[in-house]
Amino acid sequence: MRIDCMTRRLAGLGGALLLSGLVSGASFAQSFPSKPLRVLVPYAAGGGVDIVARAVSHKLQELIGQPVIVDNRSGGNEIIASEIAARAAPDGHTLLFASSTIAINVSLATKLPYDTERDFAPVAKLVDVPFAMFAVPVVAATSLRELAALAKAQPGKLNYGHLGTSSPHYLMMEAFKRQAGVDIAAIPYKGVAPVIAGMFGGEIQLTIAGIGTAMPHLKAGKLKLLAVTSDKRIGSLPDYPTAVEAGFSDVATSVWYGAFTAAATPSDIVTRLNAALRKSLSDPDVIQRLGALGFETASTTTDEFSRVLRADIAAWTKIVKATGATMAQ
Repeated sequence: MRIDCMTRRLAGLGGALLLSGLVSGASFAQSFPSKPLRVLVPYAAGGGVDIVARAVSHKLQELIGQPVIVDNRSGGNEIIASEIAARAAPDGHTLLFASSTIAINVSLATKLPYDTERDFAPVAKLVDVPFAMFAVPVVAATSLRELAALAKAQPGKLNYGHLGTSSPHYLMMEAFKRQAGVDIAAIPYKGVAPVIAGMFGGEIQLTIAGIGTAMPHLKAGKLKLLAVTSDKRIGSLPDYPTAVEAGFSDVATSVWYGAFTAAATPSDIVTRLNAALRKSLSDPDVIQRLGALGFETASTTTDEFSRVLRADIAAWTKIVKATGATMAQ
C-alpha cells in the first residue's frame, strides 16, 4: 500500500512538473518577440544574401513589432556566422540567413564546429537563386551539347571562372566537365564581378553564375546563356533550356537562401517566425525588388524546408565526392 501511494505521488509530481514546463514554454512563446531580432548574414554588405536579408527584414519588423538588425559576419565559407547562430540562445531572437553553401559544407569541410542537421531548426526557404551557364559571344556554342562537343574538339583551350573550390559555381561546372568528359581549365576569382570582368577582358570564356548578376550583360548581348542549371525552366526566361533537357542532370542542383535558428527553439516560435517570413516574402514590394535582381521568392513550411535541406546535403555530397573538391583556403 505504501509503495502504491508513493508511486502515485511521484507520478503526480512528475505530471505537475511536466505541465509546469509546458505552461512555461507556452508563455515564453506567447511573449515572443520580446526584443530586437538579430539576422546573421555570412557575407559582406551588398552581396546576394545581404540584399535578400535587408529586403525581407524591412517588412519583417513591421509584422513582429520589433527592430530587425542585420549583422554581417562574413568569412569561413559561411561557417563563422553559422557557428554563432548554432550557439545562440534558443529563443528565436537570432536568425541565420544562409545560402545552400550550408548544405555543401557538410561534405566539404573536414570538421564543422556544429552539426548542420542537429544544431539548426530550418525556419523557411526565402528565395531560389537561378544559376546558369554563360559564355562570351565568341564561343562557338549555343547549348551545353554544343559546348561539350567544342571542348572535346579543343581540349584545354577553354577555361572558366569560379569563386573558389567550395562554391556552387565551381562544383556545378566540375560536375558538367565530369559528365561531359571534357577538359576546361578552372580559374579562381574573388567575386562574381571580377569573373564577369575576366570574361570581358578575354581571360576566360565561361562561367556558371547567378542569373541576377549576369542579366544586364545577357540583355546587352555581351554574354550568352547556354542553359539554366535548375531542373526546370525559369519563369522569367522560359525560352532557355535546362541542363537536364540537354542531358546533363549532374549539373542540376538547386541554389537557395534560407532562414535558420537554434535547434532547441520552441516549435511555436519557429512556426511564428515561418509565418512572418512567408508573409514578408508575399509582399508585392519585396517580390518586385527581389525579382528585378533575379531572385525567385519561395514559400515553404518548416517541414518542407527541412526536406529541402536534407535532399541538398545528399545532392551536394554526391557532387563533392564525384569531383574530389576540397574546401577553399
